[in-house]
Amino acid sequence: MRKTSWIIGIFIVVILTALYYLREQEFSESRRIMGTECTIKVYARIKPTNAIDKAFSVMEKIDSLAYVEGTGDIGRINRGEGVILSDEVIEIIKQGIRIGNITNGAFDITIRPLVKLWKGFKKEYIPTEEEIKKVLPLVNYKNIKIETGSTGFQPVVKFKRDNMQIDLSGIAKGYAADKAVEVLKKEGIKKGLVNAGGDIRVFGDRVFNIGIKDPRKTGVIKTIKLKNQAVASSGDYEKYFIKDGVRYHHILDPRTGYPIPTSRSMSVTIIVKTAMEADGLATGIFVLGKEKGSALLDSLGLEGFIY
Repeated sequence: MRKTSWIIGIFIVVILTALYYLREQEFSESRRIMGTECTIKVYARIKPTNAIDKAFSVMEKIDSLAYVEGTGDIGRINRGEGVILSDEVIEIIKQGIRIGNITNGAFDITIRPLVKLWKGFKKEYIPTEEEIKKVLPLVNYKNIKIETGSTGFQPVVKFKRDNMQIDLSGIAKGYAADKAVEVLKKEGIKKGLVNAGGDIRVFGDRVFNIGIKDPRKTGVIKTIKLKNQAVASSGDYEKYFIKDGVRYHHILDPRTGYPIPTSRSMSVTIIVKTAMEADGLATGIFVLGKEKGSALLDSLGLEGFIY
């Protein structure tokens, strides 16, 4: 009798163990990439370590290619070197130009000279009006030329003016999130989330609750439900300093050279299909402000929130 009970006990333990490993579990991992915390969350029966590693690797590759002062494509373009560009960088630049057109220049990937002038908002430095006027002519995405390279196949980027530079920080994180999702899907992951520093892409049949940060207080101002979509926010609360009662933040109007006044925008959140588009549109619509930004959202049939 004891032997039978012992065998039954072992059988139950084996069955319960098997059921545990067969049930779907949540696996989450974070790494610091692109100067921010990036998180991959997936749902599977066992941890898909290889798939997660591959997804992070593609994000690290994009980080290397897009870094403004690195040895990758964008760093070399900004130093005036002749560069045969990767497919990824060409795609990001083309999408940056497209979003620039959609937002009538409120989003501009050639804004790097202005960002440098403001010292990246790492110091409380306000450029003079003369300094800004001198740099403004260098900021115009329409002066980017994409030409066929010497090989006849891979394109190269050139500028119509000297000393122009590209900054993909307003779109690259979203692109990295999208590419990571592509990798996860190819590896057989059915559902999950990729968060590249607030630029979020979700996929699969799961509904995710995403909190939108309050631009002035700790916590969230709104929670949205996301399924097979992407969301990104731009706000004046990320990098800023206050001087003489004025908030100077990192989102610059490429048409004036100055940060957007608080009366026009504090925070913008955009919900679309891809994180790259959400990323770029959130910045562009932030620059446009509530009235023009809302009109653009309506004309595009997109969902968003402007505070």
